[in-house]
Amino acid sequence: DNVCEDYWWESFERPDTSGWPVVNINCGSGDCSAGEVQAALNTANGTGQIFVIKAGTHDWTGGYNYVTVGTSTTVLRCAGGAIKATPDTTIYLGDGIDPPPFRLGSYSEANATNWTAGYTKGTSTVTVASTAGYSVGDWVSLRNVGSGNVCPALWDNPINGLTETSTQTAHRAKITAINGTSVTLDTPLRYDHSLCTGGTKQMLEITATRRVGLENCHIDGNGGNGSEYLSFVLFKGVESWGTGNKVTDAD
Repeated sequence: DNVCEDYWWESFERPDTSGWPVVNINCGSGDCSAGEVQAALNTANGTGQIFVIKAGTHDWTGGYNYVTVGTSTTVLRCAGGAIKATPDTTIYLGDGIDPPPFRLGSYSEANATNWTAGYTKGTSTVTVASTAGYSVGDWVSLRNVGSGNVCPALWDNPINGLTETSTQTAHRAKITAINGTSVTLDTPLRYDHSLCTGGTKQMLEITATRRVGLENCHIDGNGGNGSEYLSFVLFKGVESWGTGNKVTDAD
């Protein structure tokens, strides 16, 4: 099955990459290995580059093989063909959990301040204890801290239209205005966070790789081959995109 796991999707103006220089990854005459792809990506300079895996069938079935695109303003593009997948293979945009073939970006949180008001679904202005260190344009995460970052009450209440028993329910958004301790977000809260009674509500500043793209890549489950979890995931990525990607032959 093809799966899209949506942790958050934010609208942004996708950059025009038509003028970005293309770097053809040097794989010699054979398959492109994960190591060769990684070596090329390690040279990314953050000014806008497109790294291309040549057309062909690339065999990455010998255990967990993965690469990291950890530089902002970078695209990884496949020119055609497929990457033969190992079981339980995922392509991430953002910071992944398990070793995937492609891990795009990195993510961390810091500068925590207590989130003191503005919890209800649909709210786009919240109040925090302090806005020191925050600026318009910063990405932030608003969530309960101290309960495993999980708030089952959000799932249990039908107001949110959710059916799972627990999940990461942080709201991530960009700051559009700051007025004293009042912070305006570019997207309203999706859930009613007043239902969370455990832990401490906080706002944290996100530091993340931005404007990273994954384009036209194909993971082939190699006829199933025991592959139970093949997917493309946008996971903790900001201002990033995937287009023309596909997964086939997953169990």
